[in-house]
Amino acid sequence: MQSISTLATDIHPGTYVYAIAVNDESSNADRQASFLGDVNEQVEQVCEAIKTDERLRRAPAVDAVGFSQGGLFLRGLVERCADGPAVRSLVTFGSPHNGVAELKSCEVTDWLCRSAMGLVHGNRWRDWVPRIVSS
Repeated sequence: MQSISTLATDIHPGTYVYAIAVNDESSNADRQASFLGDVNEQVEQVCEAIKTDERLRRAPAVDAVGFSQGGLFLRGLVERCADGPAVRSLVTFGSPHNGVAELKSCEVTDWLCRSAMGLVHGNRWRDWVPRIVSS
């Protein structure tokens, strides 16, 4: 996501980019939280965070861009964070707004992905899965 932020500021100098993270400890912790966290709590957490960001508070409207699961997250944020910044446009790339037809394939060495997909495959019909799996 850093390269996308850099691209946006290179193309449009002065653009303020607010990169959403649901766990600020590390990029690995953030990635793990995106697989196993409660997306409802995360949307609420990010909503509170963006309401306190001074530049976003002063902006008349913002444009939001999300990729894959991030697009779904932003859609939820736009729909639920009514007292946050006004959103002029929401652009998503590769976001499964109509659901997921199949679960993603993981690289052989990506143990976090393989573990998450194993958890989903083995428990997909249990009540607790939709609360922790956000894509």
